[in-house]
Amino acid sequence: MELNEQLEVGILHSRNGNYAAAIEVFEAILRQESRFVPALYHLGYNHFLQQHFELAMHYYEQALSIEPYNAHIISERGVVLFHQNRKEESLAAMNLAQELDPHNPYRYASRAFVKDALGDLHGAIEDYRRALELDPDDAIVLNNLGLLEEKLGYQEAAKKKFIRADELAKKIGYTFKNIPPKPAENTDNIPHQQADTTQPSTSSRTVDNRQPAEPNTKHHPNRIAQTLQMMWRTLTNAALRKEFWLFIKQTLCLTKTK
Repeated sequence: MELNEQLEVGILHSRNGNYAAAIEVFEAILRQESRFVPALYHLGYNHFLQQHFELAMHYYEQALSIEPYNAHIISERGVVLFHQNRKEESLAAMNLAQELDPHNPYRYASRAFVKDALGDLHGAIEDYRRALELDPDDAIVLNNLGLLEEKLGYQEAAKKKFIRADELAKKIGYTFKNIPPKPAENTDNIPHQQADTTQPSTSSRTVDNRQPAEPNTKHHPNRIAQTLQMMWRTLTNAALRKEFWLFIKQTLCLTKTK
């Protein structure tokens, strides 16, 4: 079986919540080709899903030793740093990912989330606005920007963002409710990319319906798929992730954040 075919098997295990089986497959790939970056990435990612942050970091850094300018892996390393409460280092990673991939709206949206967590609301707003310049129909970014404007007292501006976000959301069948989502990424750099996770903050709105995105082309992104993939970041425990992957098979389902 070719390495990419083996990779597909491992990803399928991961999507079904069989992380141990997925890890076995990725480790077997690396025994054949120790520098196969997609396997290193997914091995780190599956450890991340189990909150094995040190192991996730280990494999991400191995991957980056081979592809040091891979913006996606740099960003995902930043996600791990965020979970380790190393927020300043996380921001540095997001800055580097943005410099390497400046036309990807996710680079600004993910950095905005970290800036918000560090208390830099104005910097976060600036990044969300830049993300919207690149993708005006991103409901998640509109929602998150509205939340920050609301926090700063710009009620009318926030209301407009919420209305537009809700309009876009209804077109693809989900609603915002209690906790704001953490944006996720549409990437091309890692073959057979899965959706990934980070930790949401707390406020008055969230995303309830979620669907993962397939990898999109760099020059013609599927905005709906990108937006739906962003919802995956609101899922922060194994039970919800398992429920999320059932969503793939059923096309659409409803889950709740805690």
